[in-house]
Amino acid sequence: MKFLTRFLDNFFPYRKLTVRVPIIGSHLTKLMIERLVKDDKDGKAYRESIFHWLFAERPIIERFIGNLYLFQIEGPILDVSGLEFPFGSQLRADCRWANLTPGETRELTKELRIEIDRILLKWMMTNRDESKTTIDRKPRKREFDDHVAVNQMVSFACQSGLKAKFPDGY
Repeated sequence: MKFLTRFLDNFFPYRKLTVRVPIIGSHLTKLMIERLVKDDKDGKAYRESIFHWLFAERPIIERFIGNLYLFQIEGPILDVSGLEFPFGSQLRADCRWANLTPGETRELTKELRIEIDRILLKWMMTNRDESKTTIDRKPRKREFDDHVAVNQMVSFACQSGLKAKFPDGY
């Protein structure tokens, strides 16, 4: 069967797939699938953003990724006497894994959120450029905003002393 699947993948890269989903949330499921199967850079980014789901026994509901550490919180969240707990978590450091209990995960997550808020508040306080902030979330105008972002990337790379060039497709 693997041979047949591999053969079909090579010669027929697009196959029609029919999926039955509960009516509640079906419009979101459809949107998610449409984004995941796009054959472009966005589709690839969406697939990469959930790739880690395939390697966990429980749903990974949140991730904190540092340069040296990876902290994956496992769900679902359960309410126990008014306190919310994840099922636990796994922490990777120095090529070793630690399994944290639901209580340890809850407390460590609280501490991480405090640090994230502190760092982001510091950035907001030192970057009070009114043109960057609005009361409402400003939707991206992809055709325009993506090109601006690429120009900013190249400019930053040049300021860092690199010989920068525009990425393919931009």
